[in-house]
Amino acid sequence: MAVEFDMSVPTDVNVPSKDQTACWYSNGNVFIKTDLAGFADNSTVLIYDLNGKVVFSKSNISLVTGETVEIPVSLNNGFYITSVTNKNIRLAKKMVISY
Repeated sequence: MAVEFDMSVPTDVNVPSKDQTACWYSNGNVFIKTDLAGFADNSTVLIYDLNGKVVFSKSNISLVTGETVEIPVSLNNGFYITSVTNKNIRLAKKMVISY
């Protein structure tokens, strides 16, 4: 079982953010989906534990806008931060894993 957190930050009190990015863990895979442009070529995915230690790293990931990417990774129960970086663009999402 995985719990997904949406960290969308409103840009205006009445207008929600257009960021529809999601990150979740299921059956030994991390799934990442974003509607943001700029991650289509040569992105790097890092997963950190709450101590700031990198527990997973993978380069050359392509996140095409609107599509879900599946990345095999074995993680224990806990809280994690998933970071996707491409050039000067960075995206970070919280992820909770609980079996």
